Amino acid sequence: TIAAGGRPALVPIAVRGRRAARVLVVVPTLAWQGANHVDDDADGFADTLYEARSVPLARPFALGRPPAGFVKQAAPLLRFLDGAGLRYDLTTDLALARGHAPALTAYRGAALAGDEPWLPPALASSLRGYVSGGGRVASFGWDSLRRRVAVRPGSLTAPTPPARVNALGEATLPEQGPSATIAASADELGLFAGTGGVVGPFTRFDRSRGRPRRTPALTAAGRDPQHTALVAYRLGRGLVLRLGTPQWSRSLDTVPEIAQVTRTTWALLSR
Repeated sequence: TIAAGGRPALVPIAVRGRRAARVLVVVPTLAWQGANHVDDDADGFADTLYEARSVPLARPFALGRPPAGFVKQAAPLLRFLDGAGLRYDLTTDLALARGHAPALTAYRGAALAGDEPWLPPALASSLRGYVSGGGRVASFGWDSLRRRVAVRPGSLTAPTPPARVNALGEATLPEQGPSATIAASADELGLFAGTGGVVGPFTRFDRSRGRPRRTPALTAAGRDPQHTALVAYRLGRGLVLRLGTPQWSRSLDTVPEIAQVTRTTWALLSR
């Protein structure tokens, strides 16, 4: 498309293939639009769901460029999956919220391909029900699933503040700090097999502050045992795998250990 001034504008488009897969990748278009730094009311300040009560759904992305979450999270993950021959179907959180995508229950697993700060209440409930009923979810972002938003025909409205506990029952807290690796302190799932138990380094972490009752960590890793970031646990009959940092996907091409853990994650999602 052509933006104002005649400059090309780039817009990511999700396209599903014809062959069904066992894992559904969910692209966070609600996050991209909710955090889109566009000044809608011409007051000199960008309007995002972090400050505004409503943002349009169809506005162009700032500067005519793809959103940062696409460039740094979704695109590297999809590139890696394609290169590794790991099959998936593709949709967006907006399509799921509107009922324009296959149901989550049609898949063994689902991967949230980046930061997912806002979800409509019904989709948040469906996601938890999917996992409790036996589905498997992997989250590749941070500060995710803690806020709600209403999806209207042309806008996102009524965003809530972040809750202490996310939609999958875990209390999390985004943290930033010096560059550090994360080391496994428990790994019943074998997620870190072949890595020496250490991956990274990262500077942003989603610290785990508590899981649902009676759900011990099957795998846990962090800067130290008191600062768990990556965590996997059972929820009902299903499985939650939270990779613990928004910087995971951008390191897939350069850090072999991160690539190995991702392959193992995909195998667990596909079972």
